[in-house]
This record gives sequence, structure tokens and C-alpha cells, in this order.
Amino acid sequence: MTDAQKETLRFYTTNDYLLINGLLWGEDKETIDQFIQLINDDGRGVIAEAIEQGFDVRWNCSKAEGERRYQVYQKRFPPLDGQKAKDRILEQARTDISNMMSCMTPLPSEMVLYRNIKTKFVENIKEGMTLNYLGFSSCSLSPHIAENASYGSSGCTLTEILAPVGTPAIRLDLMPDVQNEADEVILAPIELFVSRVDIENNKIYMACRKPLNEHICGRVDTRPYSSYSLIPDP
Repeated sequence: MTDAQKETLRFYTTNDYLLINGLLWGEDKETIDQFIQLINDDGRGVIAEAIEQGFDVRWNCSKAEGERRYQVYQKRFPPLDGQKAKDRILEQARTDISNMMSCMTPLPSEMVLYRNIKTKFVENIKEGMTLNYLGFSSCSLSPHIAENASYGSSGCTLTEILAPVGTPAIRLDLMPDVQNEADEVILAPIELFVSRVDIENNKIYMACRKPLNEHICGRVDTRPYSSYSLIPDP
């Protein structure tokens, strides 16, 4: 894996996933601008901390590595003083999408993954439907529910995803130098088949069908969308 790919994954596991997936989902310009502001404010905040504390102290690394990381942050999070700065951030996000796709490798064996999805987005899903999940999906190897999750899952539905052999994925669980969660696996934009809806236990069972490669090539723009794209299975 290249340094550029590792850099992309490190930032994706912070707030940068908002902008990357916002582009893939075709969010409107206002929402994209909000994501740009949010991630840039966070990035500029880290820059300020590094200047105050010292680069090596802020990132707990050597002085040379601290200087390198500072330069990376300066490049990715410029002062938002005009449209050129926003365009620069958008261009970086598109590069990150390309880097993430190049990190995908086919799973050598079947995996069962879990993901919490906001209930309001899936409350109308029925068994036998196909869901085109247009963004990258951060999943886990074990179920995280409201009672034991290290992050908020209130108002979410637990989804169990069967990923067959060959499913494109990034095994962050095998990359301790870039991971944020120890059991995280990222799926590419993918078509999912809804095999079962367990209303009583607030759980949905899905299976990966095929990656949406054409979507990656053709929809990295800012077209508006409405929730998920749901297509009844033929």
C-alpha cells in the first residue's frame, strides 16, 4: 500500500468520510459546503494544536515525521478564504475516492459483517428488495448495538451483511497503523439484497451482490439525492 493510500485511509476514518460519501451519494451543494466547513475546521484545529504543542508531541512521533504530518495537514486543510480553497478540498476528496477504490481487494473467503444504519433510512425496506448503497460502508466484524457500542447507535437498525468470496473490501482490521476501530472493514459502493427483516429485534439481514463500479466512475458530482435508492427485486 502506498503512502498516499494510507494517508487517505487515516483521514477517512476521521471526519473526511462525510465529504467522500457525500460526493458519492450526490448530496446537494449546500450540504457539501457544510461538510467542507466541518472537516476543514477540524483539520485547522489540529494544525493549531500542533503549532502550540510541537509537531512531535501532538502526533507522538519523531520531529521529522511531525514536520511531514504538519505539511500534510496544511495541504489538505487550507484557510477557507474563497472558492479556490473549496475546489482544492473537493479535488482532494475525489483523489481519496480513487485511492480507496485502489485499496479494495476481493475477499478470499465469506465474511459476516455488521453495520448500524439510521432507522429512518431503512424503515420501509422489505424482504426481497435490492438496495444500491452508493457510499463506502464502514462495517465491523462483530455487532455493535446501543448497549455495547463505543459510538452512538441510538435510532439505528443493526444490519447483518453477508459478504461472499470476491466482495471488494478494505480490511482495516488488519492494518493497525491506519485503523480507527480495531474490527473495521470497509465495503465499496455495492448492491445489497435484503434477505430478511426482523422487526421484533430491529435487525435487517442483507447479502452483497455486486460492486457499483459504474457509479464510482460517473457519480462523483454534487447531484441531489433522496435517502437510499431502493429497487424492488425482479
